[in-house]
Amino acid sequence: KSEYQKAALISFAYNVGTTNLAKSTLLKSLNAGNHIDACNRLSDWVYAQKKKLNGLVRRREEERAWCLGNVPMDVKVTYSEVVDLVKQTAEKR
Repeated sequence: KSEYQKAALISFAYNVGTTNLAKSTLLKSLNAGNHIDACNRLSDWVYAQKKKLNGLVRRREEERAWCLGNVPMDVKVTYSEVVDLVKQTAEKR
């Protein structure tokens, strides 16, 4: 829905792989239009080889926050600047 949600989901897909994403209930929720449920399901993905990893817990908390639009103001400003720069570069081509 938002650029921040897209960024969170791209980060997630990159981390878990598109094959795992394609089989997930997260994607089913997203495709059904239930964006909040999809964002909340990010926190289900904190295990590697059946072990809960603190690094994944932190990563999913950040992705979930972005997905729900809870992005720190300094990040929003930086993100907007990067998006603008990319657009300007694309327009010059």
